Amino acid sequence: MQTLTEKRVFGSKFGTTELFVASETGLVEVSVSADQIGEFGLAHRGVVQTVAVDDRGVLFGTDDGVLHSDRDTDDESRTAQSRAFSPLGDAVGETVAVGWGPGGPVAADTEGVVFEWSKEGGEWHRLGETGGVRAVDGGLVAASDGVYRLTDDGMDHVGLSDVRDVAGHGTPLAATGDGLFTLGNGWQRVETEAFDRVASDGHGHAHAIGSAGLFRRTGDDESVDGAWTAT
Repeated sequence: MQTLTEKRVFGSKFGTTELFVASETGLVEVSVSADQIGEFGLAHRGVVQTVAVDDRGVLFGTDDGVLHSDRDTDDESRTAQSRAFSPLGDAVGETVAVGWGPGGPVAADTEGVVFEWSKEGGEWHRLGETGGVRAVDGGLVAASDGVYRLTDDGMDHVGLSDVRDVAGHGTPLAATGDGLFTLGNGWQRVETEAFDRVASDGHGHAHAIGSAGLFRRTGDDESVDGAWTAT
């Protein structure tokens, strides 16, 4: 674990990023700078099923609902243990997936019902229902029966099946039991093994984890057939 002095040194050279990991013990917050792991600790105790982070804050889902924390400040004295979380409503219940959608927090329960949080109304609104929600990212939902796109009217099914994860920023990506797919003129398979996780920064850089290991993609985000390489 880095000391505060080490954190300042590494942070000034490479920048510091806070990572969050959902676990049975709780929500783990980890500070990293380049390939150096710094301070870490439990930001919340208790089983955490899912977590999502962006500039709007940290969301995580539990057996009792969704909790939220605002984005970080520049206070270097803040620790994982001092981070404060507040519950978002009480309509969702046991939560299996959370994400930051175009309009704000999105969550799905064990029954496959997808909700969106209304900041103005201070409550959850039901968007739709599908089988086996696995993940939410940007404006996309990964479910056992395919990919869904969030719309003003609810959710639209946009193809595939056995979808285990999605990346909704930049060119959409989907990790499925039948391979890794990217969305161009329809869904195009770029790798054939089963994939469980995929993530993208929206600027052409992406990673995916499958039965054959970890894959990485770099390139122009406008291209849907950029090279994926095993690492």
